[in-house]
Amino acid sequence: MRERNMTRTENSKSFINTRVAPAKTRQQINSLLRQKGAVAVRSTEGESPNRPGKDFYAIEFIHGEQRLAARVSVSFDKESPSAERQAMRAMYWHLKSKFEAIEHGIEDFAAAFMPYLVTDDGRTVAEHLKDFEDALPGGFTFGDGKLSPKQIDASTEADWRTA
Repeated sequence: MRERNMTRTENSKSFINTRVAPAKTRQQINSLLRQKGAVAVRSTEGESPNRPGKDFYAIEFIHGEQRLAARVSVSFDKESPSAERQAMRAMYWHLKSKFEAIEHGIEDFAAAFMPYLVTDDGRTVAEHLKDFEDALPGGFTFGDGKLSPKQIDASTEADWRTA
């Protein structure tokens, strides 16, 4: 299993003071997914095959009536218990915020979890996009014509402002 979805930066300060044990966070993630409509949940953890010195945790779930499968993963320094606690808390709050956005009508499940949706070949949408990115000379970059963000010039900027 390739776990490219979430990669922790080495100097992350988020959740640095958390004392919540990774096992408790895993339970909270499972509970959250069930509360939010997951009909099946499974997890995998171990040494990262793509990142030497890193461990990973991946959660896969099937959601709701549409039965969409998603996989979200996180990697962390296996020599650092605090890195695992931080990574697990980040994953929990990431998932919780996705479901909050769904509940408030900001996006639907498919939009919120698009990069994590599992396709027929067992890979996620993000993994497919990464392969596409790798095939492009220069990859996905903004401003070079491949994926250019909408640029607003000064004369129309006022139209984008709210009162």
